[in-house]
Amino acid sequence: MKPITFVIPSRNNLDLLKLCYKSIKDLGNDHHVLVLNDASEDGTHEWLDSLDDNNLHVYTNPGPDRVGIVGMFDKGIEIASTDVIFAFHADMVAGKKLDVNILQWLEKMKSYPDSQKGKEDFWKVAVKNHPGCEKDRLKKVMKNNRSQPLKILRNENRRPRYNQKKF
Repeated sequence: MKPITFVIPSRNNLDLLKLCYKSIKDLGNDHHVLVLNDASEDGTHEWLDSLDDNNLHVYTNPGPDRVGIVGMFDKGIEIASTDVIFAFHADMVAGKKLDVNILQWLEKMKSYPDSQKGKEDFWKVAVKNHPGCEKDRLKKVMKNNRSQPLKILRNENRRPRYNQKKF
């Protein structure tokens, strides 16, 4: 199996990082785990140093200023050593066969002569999952708000709930 580098920025969330790391290791393959420690003060550095794993790579921002998650992802992608890189968050856990599914999807996308087929598949799935929304409307939402466009559409189609507490 082709190795994947899981790029994981982390800042003061050691307990979640431990679960994240274990879930990737439970996949059972020789994937690389690249943890980018953004000036954590919760023992993350010491825990990472205590691990004996040849596929664990650590980049540490000594601080005191933070680089931020985007800067850490950029750095991780820059120093990753495999062809396949997966941006992962420290509060995520890898499900069973996550690596297999990623590699199968990438292989499937290679079979298209150009990326247009992949785009068409995206729109078919998006329209299917959002009845009543046409492709042009979805494209408009995608263009205007690139972050979580499908979530926005789902929320637009819901009736307001008046009995819920707002925090």
